Amino acid sequence: MRLRCAAPAQRSSSNIYTACPSTQFNWHLFGGFLLITVVLLLTPGPIVTLVISTAATKGVRAGLVTVAGTSTGNAALLLAIALGLSCR
Repeated sequence: MRLRCAAPAQRSSSNIYTACPSTQFNWHLFGGFLLITVVLLLTPGPIVTLVISTAATKGVRAGLVTVAGTSTGNAALLLAIALGLSCR
């Protein structure tokens, strides 16, 4: 017999685990998520490649200008997202 969760109106707000005791945490799925997240965090993206190649070919000053430019661009993009603008 499988236990069913209580309806949202009947759930106790004090303890979510008593409202739905059949819910279990999937450790294998979470481990896979963490592994993929770490791999993606350690993989350099196109901005890092641009900064490294600019600094290697044109010097440290040009590399720092590239960092400033890409950081300004990322800040403008985040501001547009925060204001609800999209690229569509």
